[in-house]
Amino acid sequence: MAGVGVIATQSMGEPAYGTLGLDVLWAGLTASEALTAIRSIDPHPERRQVAMIDGSGKISAYTGDACIGEAGHEVGESCVAVANMMRTEAVWGAMVDAFERSGDSLALRLMAALRAAEEAGGDMRGQRSAVVRVVRATRSGRPWRDDVVDLRVDDHPAPLDVLGRLVEKSGRYNRVVSAFERALDGQARDAADDVDALLWEAAEA
Repeated sequence: MAGVGVIATQSMGEPAYGTLGLDVLWAGLTASEALTAIRSIDPHPERRQVAMIDGSGKISAYTGDACIGEAGHEVGESCVAVANMMRTEAVWGAMVDAFERSGDSLALRLMAALRAAEEAGGDMRGQRSAVVRVVRATRSGRPWRDDVVDLRVDDHPAPLDVLGRLVEKSGRYNRVVSAFERALDGQARDAADDVDALLWEAAEA
């Protein structure tokens, strides 16, 4: 949720971690405090795998002992990776490394992490689906504008390939929208330069 935080709950996921988690983050708890509080009322925390990032960027993660292996998590300088049912224990570390080495947009950094996970062994069930979602760091006051990227590919033999193309197209589209917004704000010359650059990129693709 824009301006509040990000929560991922998986393995034998409990949706309350997401719903209640965002509520208590909004109320002012840190990621660590929120995760501890919800785990304390969960009758089966050993089955859960959860990661939280609060609005100030603090990170907390948990992998229960009953999660199906290989399972684990790693907290980086600016990200967290969680994974279960993986072929190797190298997956979550590879995701953090790839994310933090990339200097691209957030959506492309997430794609780099997903590709690194697959290269490190990936899911023992093979590729099935993939998602990239990015929300604004601060609330705009217009909820329909707070999702910057929300893309997914389901039930496909090569979801990362398809999702990667969609993320790149989404990035170009968002740059066009940004250019038009700047033009409306009176920055017509800068906006025109950006549109020209995008047209050249499209011609060379």
